Order: sequence, then structure tokens, then C-alpha cells
Amino acid sequence: MAKTNEVYAYFQLSGVELDPDQITTQVGIKPTKTWKTGDVVVYPNGRTTTRTRKFSVWEVRSQLNPAAELDPTQALDLHLESVFRQLETGWESLVQVCLHYEALVCGVIYAYTDIPAIHFNKEQIKKISDLNAGIDIDVYSFMEKLAD
Repeated sequence: MAKTNEVYAYFQLSGVELDPDQITTQVGIKPTKTWKTGDVVVYPNGRTTTRTRKFSVWEVRSQLNPAAELDPTQALDLHLESVFRQLETGWESLVQVCLHYEALVCGVIYAYTDIPAIHFNKEQIKKISDLNAGIDIDVYSFMEKLAD
């Protein structure tokens, strides 16, 4: 059975001195994930290590299902829009917070059937710029090599 592509997006603030609880209070948006500098690293399978986090993170992830069979020309775009919708309620405060920490807008693609389009429209670029954010797109291809 062929796997379907998985795509998601998220917005992340990070910094050694960043306090995720303070960010949540300041912007009034509930994050999807946080951790603090010095927290023990816990892997998704629950396994812990002796490693500790070197910086804090405050993150808001797309609310769409990463494995949803979306039009590959729109998948990343729809996930980005989900993230931006969540950020709208605290936008002005978030813009100010982003001046003090590392901000990233991230997309992740696990490609099993084809590589979805990677495209940012003018409105998204403006929002990313307003947040003083960088862009990070990770593409992992698991497609089988075509026969010659």
C-alpha cells in the first residue's frame, strides 16, 4: 500500500532567554508545543536522554491533518494559512515579540508520491516579513527511483 505525502507547517519562536509562558500571556495565543532552556530532551516515543535543551521554544503548528490528501499544488499553502489564522488574534503583540527572539516559519514535506509545490503568495511573504521571520522548508523524499 502506497503511503500518501505528509505536509505540515508551523511558526516558531526560539531563544535562550525566551520564556514560553510569558510569550503565551503576552500574545494571548495557546501554543502547540513549548520547551524551556535546560529541559531534558524527550523523544516522540517517550524515551529520554541526558541531553538538555539549549534554547527555549514557543511553537504554533497547523491544525490540518498532515496526511490529508490535499492537492499537491496547495498543500503547503493550506497549512501555512492554518498557522496564520491561529496567529491573527495576537498579531500586533506577536510582531513586537518577534523583534526580540528568533522567528521562523517552517514547512515540512515527507514526499512519498510527488513533491508538493513550495510557494508563498504576496500576503504570506508580507506576514513573514512583519514577523521578522526566516523561512525553513524541509523536504524528505521517499519516492522510489523511476526505472530507466
